[in-house]
Amino acid sequence: MPAQASLPRPRHHGRRSARLAFSEEGRAFGRKHAFIGNMREFNEWLASNYNLKYRRDPVPRWKERAKKLRAESNPHAALRNYHNFMTETVSIREALMESAAACGAEIDAAIQRARGN
Repeated sequence: MPAQASLPRPRHHGRRSARLAFSEEGRAFGRKHAFIGNMREFNEWLASNYNLKYRRDPVPRWKERAKKLRAESNPHAALRNYHNFMTETVSIREALMESAAACGAEIDAAIQRARGN
């Protein structure tokens, strides 16, 4: 197998800002702040100017919320809290699912390449 050139890895927030750059939310943020430039510049500008909602691993906090949800004795309050959680986390859950699907597709492609297909 030929050696592949080592490419510099993008900074972690660069991937998130790239996704944001193509979303309506990102474009609206750019319009609101009168950004002028090309898409590459916009992506770099977003990475340094847009405050991402999740800057660290959200799972520990989600576990705490789940614990509180299980302890809730009022079923109406529990349902309201569950609904709030699902609404608040829809974007990151979708991004995680897309990333997992892309990872699975890359693994399948690597297997096919290894088999010579």
